Amino acid sequence: MGSRHGPTPALVERVKGHDNLGVDVGQVLFGDTTSMTGDGPLGYYVAEVTGHMWFNGDVQLEVGCGIVPITYRNGSQVHTTQWAIGLEWPS
Repeated sequence: MGSRHGPTPALVERVKGHDNLGVDVGQVLFGDTTSMTGDGPLGYYVAEVTGHMWFNGDVQLEVGCGIVPITYRNGSQVHTTQWAIGLEWPS
């Protein structure tokens, strides 16, 4: 999988070939925003890393969500990579 343009085109074609498969790439907005995830432990980790308070809610102990205030910085290699992933995936 992959090409000189990276793995995204091949991955897009694979996802398009399966009607029951979807992709949520999220969207990074630089500046003050929130991180929202269905992965409670990840929400906790983000809260620990950023030092912010976080909210976590479980729904019938099967799924949950975590919300943490976060500031995405355009000078952060991780944040700009997350932003670029959203641009690379076609809608």
